[in-house]
Amino acid sequence: MSSDSTPCVGINGEDGLYFEWTYLDSDCDKEKKFQFQVSTSKYIWSGDYLKIDYTSNNNLNWGLCSNGVVSVLNSQMPLISLGSLNNTASLKYNTNYYWRVRVYDEHGTASDPWTYFGNNSTRVSFKINGYPSPYPEFMSTPDSLSVNFTNVSSCYSSNDSCSYKWSFDCSPLTLLCSGVDITTNSVENVSHTYGAKGEYTAKLQACDASGVCCDTYHTVNVENDGADSPKWKEISPF
Repeated sequence: MSSDSTPCVGINGEDGLYFEWTYLDSDCDKEKKFQFQVSTSKYIWSGDYLKIDYTSNNNLNWGLCSNGVVSVLNSQMPLISLGSLNNTASLKYNTNYYWRVRVYDEHGTASDPWTYFGNNSTRVSFKINGYPSPYPEFMSTPDSLSVNFTNVSSCYSSNDSCSYKWSFDCSPLTLLCSGVDITTNSVENVSHTYGAKGEYTAKLQACDASGVCCDTYHTVNVENDGADSPKWKEISPF
């Protein structure tokens, strides 16, 4: 089992966990399906303790027969939602869990007993070390030189609240920003007026209640400043 939970890297607030086990069958029967579970208890695998209960489809047909034995290394990657710390239905960072797997051959015969991480008598826990970092994201809607910025960010620590810092004139190469910044604690959406039409890089930084901040950048196209609008006047038909 492995994971990558570096703040602001990968999928913010989530992590992909790799679980591996080897299927062996002395009758050369292929692996037909598997059942995979994660629990907060070493011995209880039901109710509130059971966090993941996944059964694959029934037509895997995994494995190659060699010298009368089928052998195949299984590598599964359930995408585990780490989301809100208040969400009891998801796995959380820095919490101990246990996992086990049961496999079925092509005749429907299940492995008995279950196979536990570590071994069946000494069941070893695992922990996802890391932090559910903020997810900064926004959309922009230009209206002449004025651009409306819509914030769709999320934070996952404490009470899920975010604070924000907007920068509207950043270098697309160095990502260094100049000009006026706007910092808000509760107002998510802002507007900014540019001095001329052109292509700009805007930045949004989202910070959670624990002070962890992540950035995102998007290109903003300001197409029309009104300088090229056609001139007109009313002409009498007579």
